Amino acid sequence: MASSWQPGRALMSIPWNAAGFAALVALVAAPAAAQILKCTDGSGNVTYQNEPCPKNVKAGHVDIFDNSWTADRAEREAEWRRNASLHRVVTGMPLRWVRDALGEPAEVRDTATAGAAAVWLYNFPDRSVQVGILADQVLWFRETPIVGS
Repeated sequence: MASSWQPGRALMSIPWNAAGFAALVALVAAPAAAQILKCTDGSGNVTYQNEPCPKNVKAGHVDIFDNSWTADRAEREAEWRRNASLHRVVTGMPLRWVRDALGEPAEVRDTATAGAAAVWLYNFPDRSVQVGILADQVLWFRETPIVGS
């Protein structure tokens, strides 16, 4: 009696439905990108993190720049110029562009804080800004709105 088994037929006998196909695609797909959340508490303090925000704060997603793109110097300068013209700082921004964006800091603290070698402090009518500096560029920044403005 001859066997009806043929190589390659076993895989074909597995039922393929939409859920099974989606699971296979999920396993094969590239790893999911990291998720960054913007958490704003009742006082208006903003924190950026990759863990879910606490239940008592407003949460929002932050679009993440695709790090596989490598900008040349002209592209980076154009991006820093654009952000400086909007009075914003971004991670990696050199000190020259921080000064263009926010001016001279009200105070400079040369103490290690959250990985930064120094922290530049700014006081504006509507917000205070802390900028963590490492190796002459922005490592991190935090903006806190002024209550009552």
